[in-house]
Amino acid sequence: MQKTLAIIAQVNPPSYGVGVIRWSLAGVAFFSLSLDLIVLFLITIAIVFIGAKLFSKMEAQSFKTKRLVFIEQHSINTSLEKTNSN
Repeated sequence: MQKTLAIIAQVNPPSYGVGVIRWSLAGVAFFSLSLDLIVLFLITIAIVFIGAKLFSKMEAQSFKTKRLVFIEQHSINTSLEKTNSN
Protein backbone atom coordinates (compact mmCIF):
# COMPACT_ATOMS: atom_id res chain seq x y z
CA MET A 1 0.00 0.00 0.00
CA GLN A 2 1.29 3.48 -0.79
CA LYS A 3 2.29 5.64 2.15
CA THR A 4 -0.53 8.15 1.56
CA LEU A 5 -3.16 5.42 1.38
CA ALA A 6 -1.71 3.75 4.46
CA ILE A 7 -2.11 6.97 6.44
CA ILE A 8 -5.69 7.39 5.22
CA ALA A 9 -6.48 3.78 6.16
CA GLN A 10 -5.09 4.31 9.66
CA VAL A 11 -7.39 7.26 10.38
CA ASN A 12 -10.46 5.83 8.65
CA PRO A 13 -12.58 3.92 11.24
CA PRO A 14 -14.39 1.69 8.71
CA SER A 15 -11.05 0.24 7.62
CA TYR A 16 -10.82 -1.48 11.02
CA GLY A 17 -14.27 -3.01 10.55
CA VAL A 18 -13.30 -4.19 7.08
CA GLY A 19 -10.14 -5.64 8.61
CA VAL A 20 -12.17 -7.75 11.03
CA ILE A 21 -14.38 -9.01 8.21
CA ARG A 22 -11.35 -9.71 6.02
CA TRP A 23 -9.68 -11.62 8.87
CA SER A 24 -12.83 -13.67 9.55
CA LEU A 25 -13.26 -14.62 5.87
CA ALA A 26 -9.67 -15.00 4.64
CA GLY A 27 -7.54 -15.07 7.78
CA VAL A 28 -5.54 -12.08 6.53
CA ALA A 29 -5.81 -8.42 7.59
CA PHE A 30 -3.87 -5.20 7.12
CA PHE A 31 -3.83 -4.49 10.85
CA SER A 32 -3.76 -7.13 13.58
CA LEU A 33 -7.11 -8.47 14.73
CA SER A 34 -6.56 -7.22 18.28
CA LEU A 35 -5.80 -3.69 17.04
CA ASP A 36 -8.92 -3.76 14.85
CA LEU A 37 -11.12 -4.83 17.75
CA ILE A 38 -9.59 -2.32 20.19
CA VAL A 39 -10.02 0.58 17.74
CA LEU A 40 -13.62 -0.43 16.96
CA PHE A 41 -14.39 -0.68 20.69
CA LEU A 42 -12.88 2.75 21.42
CA ILE A 43 -14.72 4.35 18.49
CA THR A 44 -17.97 2.80 19.70
CA ILE A 45 -17.45 4.13 23.23
CA ALA A 46 -16.60 7.60 21.89
CA ILE A 47 -19.68 7.70 19.64
CA VAL A 48 -21.98 6.55 22.46
CA PHE A 49 -20.51 9.17 24.81
CA ILE A 50 -20.89 11.96 22.24
CA GLY A 51 -24.42 10.84 21.44
CA ALA A 52 -25.39 10.79 25.12
CA LYS A 53 -24.01 14.30 25.64
CA LEU A 54 -25.79 15.67 22.57
CA PHE A 55 -29.04 13.93 23.53
CA SER A 56 -28.96 15.37 27.05
CA LYS A 57 -28.38 18.87 25.63
CA MET A 58 -31.24 18.35 23.19
CA GLU A 59 -33.54 17.14 25.97
CA ALA A 60 -32.61 20.09 28.18
CA GLN A 61 -33.39 22.49 25.34
CA SER A 62 -36.67 20.69 24.63
CA PHE A 63 -37.64 20.87 28.32
CA LYS A 64 -36.77 24.56 28.42
CA THR A 65 -38.89 25.24 25.33
CA LYS A 66 -41.84 23.22 26.68
CA ARG A 67 -41.58 25.06 30.00
CA LEU A 68 -41.61 28.46 28.29
CA VAL A 69 -44.63 27.48 26.18
CA PHE A 70 -46.46 26.26 29.30
CA ILE A 71 -45.69 29.49 31.18
CA GLU A 72 -46.82 31.56 28.18
CA GLN A 73 -50.07 29.60 27.85
CA HIS A 74 -50.70 29.84 31.58
CA SER A 75 -50.21 33.62 31.55
CA ILE A 76 -52.55 33.95 28.54
CA ASN A 77 -55.21 31.82 30.27
CA THR A 78 -54.84 33.84 33.46
CA SER A 79 -55.21 37.15 31.62
CA LEU A 80 -58.24 35.82 29.72
CA GLU A 81 -59.88 34.73 32.98
CA LYS A 82 -59.30 38.18 34.46
CA THR A 83 -60.86 39.92 31.45
CA ASN A 84 -63.81 37.51 31.41
CA SER A 85 -64.50 38.03 35.10
CA ASN A 86 -64.66 41.82 34.65
